[in-house]
Amino acid sequence: MKKAPFLFIVPILFLMGAKMASAGFGISPPYVKNASLIRNSSYEQVIVLSRSDSADDLNVNVSIDVPGADDWVSIDRGTSFVMHQGESQLPMRVTMTVPDKAKFGNYKGNLRVVITPLGGPEKGTVGIALGAQIDVDVTVIDKKIFDFDVRGVKVEPLETGHRWWIFFFPGKIRFTMQVENTGNVPFAPTKVVFDIKDASGQEVLETTENIGKLEKVNPFQIKGVLAELPTRLSPGSYRANFKIYNHETLEQAGELNLNILPYGAIPGYEGFGFWGLTRNEQMIIAGIGLGILLALSLLMWGIWRLIRRKKGAALS
Repeated sequence: MKKAPFLFIVPILFLMGAKMASAGFGISPPYVKNASLIRNSSYEQVIVLSRSDSADDLNVNVSIDVPGADDWVSIDRGTSFVMHQGESQLPMRVTMTVPDKAKFGNYKGNLRVVITPLGGPEKGTVGIALGAQIDVDVTVIDKKIFDFDVRGVKVEPLETGHRWWIFFFPGKIRFTMQVENTGNVPFAPTKVVFDIKDASGQEVLETTENIGKLEKVNPFQIKGVLAELPTRLSPGSYRANFKIYNHETLEQAGELNLNILPYGAIPGYEGFGFWGLTRNEQMIIAGIGLGILLALSLLMWGIWRLIRRKKGAALS
């Protein structure tokens, strides 16, 4: 939605010539709104400035009027910048940063955007300054909200696992989710589960869950979140039902195709290491490591005892 520009008629100051006044100017979206901010949080809204005639350089000036929250507002380009010739659209990022002692409640106001020609008005003209208003409506609440939406998913090509000695190192499913944090604290999906079926989708061959914690997304942001899941299946084509959880709540589910290639087929591919092994395999490796450490300790102790005995014999 674009908001129609308002007009400032300035009969004395020559702010803008007839050529400029005829050029259309608008903003989208015409608001900064959020009803679930908390203290020490921030919210960003990208406002796109647009014009129909991009033949000239324009000065853009932004004035802030949000009673009780003026100093919460910052603009990535500052409050005065240039919209250069040839730019028909220009994004402007508005950030609301709530201080730690902000009062709970609703804050309303506006940002007023005014454009004027960079080179000054033509002589002998009465100018009309074009501008638009961005409505601000934010609320600070005393409640933490943990929630998210998943806007899209994808899975990367993968290889089957491989065996080394008595251990099997599984393949690694790299599953990326475009997560939008709709809450007001950093958060992410808590668990991803795959039910992998045969190519016909009839039989579940393996159920696997992500290993490790998932990276959190800041409030009101969209970010790619990677989940890594082990698989012990052989090369082939499969169908996978994925489930994305918010603790015990199933947030999203779907189905995708999963193609597992032979080991070594993908240059630079890395499967799972130690953390992809089963618990028993990890315990075996840990036991071997402890055994080696104990043997080295006994060896060092024996050498130390032998050196002491030789020194004692030499002194006597």
